[in-house]
Amino acid sequence: MILLKDLSGGVNLQATLKSSTVPGIVTEPVRPHHPITCAGKLRLEHDRTFSCEHATAPARNERTQACVDLSIAILIIELAQKL
Repeated sequence: MILLKDLSGGVNLQATLKSSTVPGIVTEPVRPHHPITCAGKLRLEHDRTFSCEHATAPARNERTQACVDLSIAILIIELAQKL
């Protein structure tokens, strides 16, 4: 996994997640695109759906879960660096 940085030197989480699609995950395609590939604002809803302005990935979508898991891992890495 490569952590992509923003201009301030911090991790650009959305760009990192977008570039690190987990190979081998086969799920029903989300149309017009999976929210993680969208440059707009993202939302994780209470019903566990993952949305952008254009699309919603269903709850228990494997790609969404992989992105959530990776987000938590990146957050832990960022927090550990501040200790």
